[in-house]
Amino acid sequence: MDDDVVESAKSFEAMRARARNAPGWSCDHQAAIQAKPGQAPQMSWAYRIEHPVFGQTIHVLSRAEYVLVFLALYSDKLFWLRDQFKFDLFAGPHPLHGHPGLLGQPVRQHSGTLEIARYLEVFDSHPWTMKVLEGIEQSSVPVPLEMLGDFLLFLVDNKGPYCVHFDIKSSAAAHGKPGPQRFNAGVGIKRNENAANKNAIKAHYMAELGIRQVFLHPGLLDTQVACNLRFLFQWTVRSVELGFIEQQELAELFRTALRLGTPPALVIARCASRWGWSATECRRLLFQSIWRRELRVDLFDAILVDRALQPERRDVLLVYENWFMR
Repeated sequence: MDDDVVESAKSFEAMRARARNAPGWSCDHQAAIQAKPGQAPQMSWAYRIEHPVFGQTIHVLSRAEYVLVFLALYSDKLFWLRDQFKFDLFAGPHPLHGHPGLLGQPVRQHSGTLEIARYLEVFDSHPWTMKVLEGIEQSSVPVPLEMLGDFLLFLVDNKGPYCVHFDIKSSAAAHGKPGPQRFNAGVGIKRNENAANKNAIKAHYMAELGIRQVFLHPGLLDTQVACNLRFLFQWTVRSVELGFIEQQELAELFRTALRLGTPPALVIARCASRWGWSATECRRLLFQSIWRRELRVDLFDAILVDRALQPERRDVLLVYENWFMR
């Protein structure tokens, strides 16, 4: 791999680390709905992803989210992610409020979903629940509920940090439509209208903050890319146990193998036979190097260790770069 590409990747990773660990800015977050019994909707498909760098558990509540979240995690611009996040009921600051990377720049605020619903004249479509008053028999009052978003991405580029909202559904037609029902009851005009109005409230909220919304579904992402990213991420959870010198030597052997068209399995077998290196740890370094974009292989092609890997012909992040734009 070209030395300039390696240095560029290291430079961007350093920028991400600075944004993530910026002094004085807290990126604490807890998913409003977690992928565990008692919280995840019974009709949804729930999964938890442990992120070794962010030190957080990412909660995924649908197969569509599961397909697309790994591309978000693969982005070299991403330095944090909020999963299943709440839209504030009342006026509040930008999610990046207090980040040192925005010092000297105007930071937008939002009006809160209740005020936005009033402004758009769709107040009846805002979600509510009834709360029983303690000590007063058969008495309750309406209480507003927060609306939820799928993934709020915290990204950084040469201009500084910014956010993008990934709104994910199972298909293009599902955006702005009511979610699935337990029973096959008719959706009805009112339920469709409420769903569209909630979507309008969210859109206005994000527009006030200057946060771009990206409406996605699994059909927009190449199937092989999705499979490769999901597979590669699974190998990042644990650090490679080989020593630093061994890792450097093995990484160079994999780069040479990619250039010469040698299957990685042959490199791994030779290292295991000659130096007694663990075959599993060799594979771990291979897949982590690909995930970190240090070994640039074609993610639109299957990744198989017993077959020569194909050098990158199309950069996934360039193909889908419009999803991550400001």
